[in-house]
Amino acid sequence: STALNYLEEVMHYYRALWEHNIAVDIISPDSPLTDYDLIVAPLLHMVTAAQGAAIEEYVAGGGTFLTTYFSGIVDEHQRAWLGGYPGPLRKLLGIWVEEFDPLLPEMTNRIVVAEGSRVPAGTYTCSLWCDLLHLEGATAIATFAEDFYARRPAVTEHRFGAGRAFYVATRTEPRFVSTLVESLLDELGIEAPLVGAVGVEVTQRIYEGRAYTFVINHRGDKQCISLPYAMRDLLTNTLHETTLELPGRGVAVLFAPLAVG
Repeated sequence: STALNYLEEVMHYYRALWEHNIAVDIISPDSPLTDYDLIVAPLLHMVTAAQGAAIEEYVAGGGTFLTTYFSGIVDEHQRAWLGGYPGPLRKLLGIWVEEFDPLLPEMTNRIVVAEGSRVPAGTYTCSLWCDLLHLEGATAIATFAEDFYARRPAVTEHRFGAGRAFYVATRTEPRFVSTLVESLLDELGIEAPLVGAVGVEVTQRIYEGRAYTFVINHRGDKQCISLPYAMRDLLTNTLHETTLELPGRGVAVLFAPLAVG
């Protein structure tokens, strides 16, 4: 499908993390992975044998890895991996991708999540691409609802060593991505610096043991953000003890007087 767009797919998952106010590092596939609790690698089309081994080692050691359809297809020389897709990620993910079903722009499918799954049960729209896959140790979180691959796995989870690997075999609607990402963040104990309403962006930088927290209210109305400890707004020199009130389109740069983190 000519509609495959790597940057769009990366943004699909980045947005879910951004909406949860989780800081994201963009790293090379050859970068060390052990500093991260969660690695999200959508559309990882090219994977070398060394990269596949490094990801296996990362997950076996307790890491969590999430990738999507059309991953593990070719090596560094653009040669298709023999032995079935997703190539060097097949053992790690516990799946075998038998075939692809690229969808026309006007076509959609649905995935179904059963009760008791890690994401809320229900039906979610999907589009663009669907993998026809077989389970080889993984378990299905969701299945396709329509077409000749109805009831086949659409989203999978595989326990590998001390960690887990997830595979999303289609382009799901943002609502599903958000709930899946949220479930992983909760399980891994990855938290935002501050919790605000949707539309309130929070990022944090640590310098010499002190936290500087940037809060941007993208909404038009006033928002109240609870603070875990007293923080000073460097833009107004106001000390906020327990709550920050931010006007519509307002910005604050908060500094913790005591060293944290």
